[in-house]
Amino acid sequence: MSPLGVAALEDAGPRRDVLSKATRILVRKSLPASWLLSLAVLLSPLYGVAAAPSQGGGSAEPVQALDSAMLDEQAGDPSPVAVVSGTLEPHFHPFASPGSHLLTGTHWFRLAAPAAVAPGETPVVLARSGLDQVVELWGRGGGRAVELAGIGNIPKFGGAEDKEFALPQGLDPGSPLYARVVRSGRAATDLHFSVTTLAYVLEGASAHAWIIDVTFGALMAMAISALLIRLVLRDQIYPLYGAVFLLQAIYLAYFSGQGFNWPLLSWARPFANYAYNVPV
Repeated sequence: MSPLGVAALEDAGPRRDVLSKATRILVRKSLPASWLLSLAVLLSPLYGVAAAPSQGGGSAEPVQALDSAMLDEQAGDPSPVAVVSGTLEPHFHPFASPGSHLLTGTHWFRLAAPAAVAPGETPVVLARSGLDQVVELWGRGGGRAVELAGIGNIPKFGGAEDKEFALPQGLDPGSPLYARVVRSGRAATDLHFSVTTLAYVLEGASAHAWIIDVTFGALMAMAISALLIRLVLRDQIYPLYGAVFLLQAIYLAYFSGQGFNWPLLSWARPFANYAYNVPV
């Protein structure tokens, strides 16, 4: 070996030792922060569980499913007045939710009268459908058709969405509700109808959004950290780690439904029905 080669090897040895020592120091210093971050992530869901107030002392189910029936397709798309008047009652038949994600077009559903909630609570009706699927809810009050106002939409996993409707005062006691659902395009969400309280809905929506936001932020932090490490260490694997964490964060945002309401990510809303391919 030439003298220059021997000198290069002699100089490379100390540099490797210095780099190895610096790497060990960085790893040791980052361990406490990593343990603290991991502990915070593990304990954060427990805070939401501990802070959740009880619903009715635990004696009643917070969400009660509503029995439903679907209008025959031969009846077409009648007006709300004709449906609410009760003249089409013989044309309703029992409705099975499993497999209803395959329904397309416009359909009318008759829902059982919602049960009373605890005093002081605000009852709401939930219609589980796909994102951007039109749902209208009608009731009977004083012998005329009354449209229930929608008060919000809650994103759910798998491209689903819970549409909230407030039950107004003045509806005829014991009278059923009627839902008009327009299913256009591909959907992966079966139709469900239920009744619950506004407090329970807001609590669940807040917890859902909070845990998704925290997880998305953690994944993005890991993705950015992995990309920045490439500036210090020359190993080409770190950008790939960053890409994996970034893709995981985007997948979680869309699969949970939260991403369709965020800036930039909302551009993919027209493809919301492809967020998942298994009915939920």
